[in-house]
Amino acid sequence: MKVVIKSYEESNEEIKVVFSSNFGEGIALWQGAIPKEGNSYDVELEIPNLLKWDKDIQGTKSHCYLIEILDNRVCFEGKLESFSDEDGCCVVRLGDSIILLETEGVPSEVQSYLRFETDNIILYENNI
Repeated sequence: MKVVIKSYEESNEEIKVVFSSNFGEGIALWQGAIPKEGNSYDVELEIPNLLKWDKDIQGTKSHCYLIEILDNRVCFEGKLESFSDEDGCCVVRLGDSIILLETEGVPSEVQSYLRFETDNIILYENNI
């Protein structure tokens, strides 16, 4: 995913960034060298916590891709590409990018649009 770093803050050996993309803005922890504000980076986005269907993830009637900050949480809207019954992992499409999620509960239908939110996101620079 391509993001532009709008700002960053260092504390306790962590780097927290505010980023923008074609789909909106978010907040995440940054892994790697200190980013430069205003620079564009190709990143991998990780959501390390388990998300629960009907609590953290819900179906949506919206058919768009979105990233937004609400109450210090980041909300995403995307399309459910696939789901594994074995481990609850799913692939969510966000434009040209995909996000892997670990989930618990009964999922929406594959190819349906969903909304999920989290306060735990990590961005890894791809160095491409």
